[in-house]
Amino acid sequence: MSQLLLDIAPDIKPTFDNFVAGQNLELLSALRHALAGSSSECCIFLWGETGSGKSHLLQACVNAALDQQLGAVYARGYVPQTAAVVAVDDVDYLDDAAQIELFNLYNQMRDSGGMLLVSGTAAPLHLRLRDDLRTRLGWGLVYQVHVLSDEEKAQALIQHAHSCGFLLPQ
Repeated sequence: MSQLLLDIAPDIKPTFDNFVAGQNLELLSALRHALAGSSSECCIFLWGETGSGKSHLLQACVNAALDQQLGAVYARGYVPQTAAVVAVDDVDYLDDAAQIELFNLYNQMRDSGGMLLVSGTAAPLHLRLRDDLRTRLGWGLVYQVHVLSDEEKAQALIQHAHSCGFLLPQ
């Protein structure tokens, strides 16, 4: 006899509140202000190493926009249709056709007053992208997402366990 596993764990969506900021407080503040409409930037580029929290922050922005009844979409590996808030993760893996689509989307978002969030593994200047796209992505705000220190990782683990209903000792 084999035992079946039930997937009954709560689905925890990425938010600003469940992101452990560490050295990224300024970035978190900039994203909140952009979503509140108190920033004139149409594009924010996040870069950092794998596991630094780029995807979490992009998804948190999309979730916050959806909570505000704004059209918002998150995409990884392709460029979606336009919305009030569009997040494109891992831009450095886009093929040539998708890079052209992202360039066009950037221009649409700038003209419409939308918000484009993009992430990559390095700052736009150092990515292997079309020159015109690399330049556009560098025009907006560019933030490095810093990885957590060991102490901050412990805090993140305790926070995540608590959100799942577990209590971890220090």
